[in-house]
Amino acid sequence: MPAFKFKHFIAEQDRATMKVGTDAMLLGAFIEGDGKLRGLDIGTGTGVLSLMLAQRNLELIIDALDIDSESVVEAKQNFNNSSWSERLNAYQQDVLSFHNGKNYDLIFSNPPFYQDSLRNVNLRKATTRHEAFLPLNELVAKVNELLSLNGNFWIIVPSENSEKWICACSKFNLSMIRFIEIYGKENDAVKRVIYCFSRQKPKPIKESFTIRTANGSYTQEYIELTKEFHDREL
Repeated sequence: MPAFKFKHFIAEQDRATMKVGTDAMLLGAFIEGDGKLRGLDIGTGTGVLSLMLAQRNLELIIDALDIDSESVVEAKQNFNNSSWSERLNAYQQDVLSFHNGKNYDLIFSNPPFYQDSLRNVNLRKATTRHEAFLPLNELVAKVNELLSLNGNFWIIVPSENSEKWICACSKFNLSMIRFIEIYGKENDAVKRVIYCFSRQKPKPIKESFTIRTANGSYTQEYIELTKEFHDREL
């Protein structure tokens, strides 16, 4: 598959099981990374989220994990070819067995979310995409272990799975402080939800966001959100 060209970096994606898509573009653009110093990218794939966050926060040092060896090779290549290689580290590692003695003030993930559908016959893709290979409650427990006192945990999930994430996080006293309902097109149902969880308990901020107009063109809010990343006019 051709590389995905961003304004300030290129994401090669021949090897990674998860290619660059709209979910990653949205999550990377919405995450608030200002003031954060240490980040953890769970299931990095091509490394695109880490690259987007490194572009936006020039102090952020990121450890990027993926269980798939080929994805890690590609993420390392993309990191090394970027302007922020000294702040980006990729490791082949199952996050559930990840121990390095650090806490992170920013944890983010585009997690496996297929729950009831048939697993892909390709084991690499199935491992990346199906929750059975990274159970939700075990993932949240690990995030709780690694998250600093004032840290934030960001995810993007299908709307039909969103309540399960809220319940799982609440078991570990991680409160939803921001959620953004994503509409694929005007007048359609909610497609995805972006969540930010924290140990703090402010009143949650609710937002809505639409990617495309009824005629299929990108909305002005999507163009504005992603203008620092897209390499072409939308």
